Amino acid sequence: MLSGVEYLREESYSYLDMLIKRAGKAHVIGVTGPQGVGKSTLIGQVAKALSSSGRRVGVITVDPTSPFSSGSFMGNRVRMNGLDKVFIRSLATRGFAGGVGVHAALLIEAMDGLGFDEIILETVGAGQVDTDVMHMAQTVVVVLAPGVGDDVQALKSGLMEIGHIYAVNKRDLPESERLVQHVNFALSLRGGEWKPRLVLTAAQVGEGIEELLLALREHLAWLGSIGIDESLRRRRRKLLELLLIKRAVEAVEQALRISEERVEEFARGTAGLREIVSEIAREVKI
Repeated sequence: MLSGVEYLREESYSYLDMLIKRAGKAHVIGVTGPQGVGKSTLIGQVAKALSSSGRRVGVITVDPTSPFSSGSFMGNRVRMNGLDKVFIRSLATRGFAGGVGVHAALLIEAMDGLGFDEIILETVGAGQVDTDVMHMAQTVVVVLAPGVGDDVQALKSGLMEIGHIYAVNKRDLPESERLVQHVNFALSLRGGEWKPRLVLTAAQVGEGIEELLLALREHLAWLGSIGIDESLRRRRRKLLELLLIKRAVEAVEQALRISEERVEEFARGTAGLREIVSEIAREVKI
């Protein structure tokens, strides 16, 4: 049924409406950061810890699109093996700017309505900020690691502006101390009521996970204390609305391109009017 929701099949609309009415209780956690920093491994450790404590956890991973099938490479799911009690859904990027799109937004709403306590969204590590994460998630975790590309450049790419929690992963590497200093300096320049947390982790061996969980709980409690939790959910649904509008516009544009070709055929007498109208109607799929 979730596949029907993700792809907006006709039979799934009533089911999705029901789930959206029930949604609003899940803590949606966005995890972003450059490629190779260990996001999937870290998410696996967090999901395992939450699930072990009795929480119902869902993970949405946005993988690079396969050039052969337009499906995801499933690499993230492979790196999270052993999470039997955690629901994991892998999505292909499908060319969406920013890495996440309407499919991820629909799944978040559906999983929220199904009663998941935490929904973790991992975005494509494309080296640039995935701004959609800010609108889909209540809490944004930025994962960094020493020795992965130009970590200083990563700090300048906008990542230091969107995170509520910063996890310096692979803390056992000798370069981690330098990265921590850079992160601390960048965070010292930020204003706002919430003071971003910095935690050091070594996801491969499970170190720093409790500290990260504590930071997540603290941020969720802070959101509740200032009363903006509900406004963040409304913002998420506004993004979904905009994504659906964009999808509709793209469908109409595609139909118009087809109509131009068919009008030429109609003018030459090689295509009938009924055939043209039927094809355009089929093409406008929302």
